[in-house]
Amino acid sequence: RSFLAARAASRRAAKKPGMLLCAECAAELGPREPWAACPECRGSWLKEADLGGLLAKKKKPAREWTAEMGAVTFVCPECAKPLDAGRFVGEDFAVFRCGPCAGVWLGAAERISFELRVLS
Repeated sequence: RSFLAARAASRRAAKKPGMLLCAECAAELGPREPWAACPECRGSWLKEADLGGLLAKKKKPAREWTAEMGAVTFVCPECAKPLDAGRFVGEDFAVFRCGPCAGVWLGAAERISFELRVLS
């Protein structure tokens, strides 16, 4: 395994209850405001309810999510199960979702695309 994969596995093994870990690198995420962002890779975790609130605040319609690729190597920041890969209908950037935890993960580039295309 690579150094980064070994470090992520070590971080996940040391996770404390209530702690959110990055879906990509397993660094501890910052506080949700509403995004819980990774200080290392800049990915972000957002609860679906908060996503709905952001869209409503901007007077944007809700975005339907569609699964496309099945499970990927990213894991849920809350439950550590594999995230499902997909996209918002009408968009071309990847979105990773945990159905049981009702949250979405966006990598750094995907978050920028989301903010520019969906929220602006």
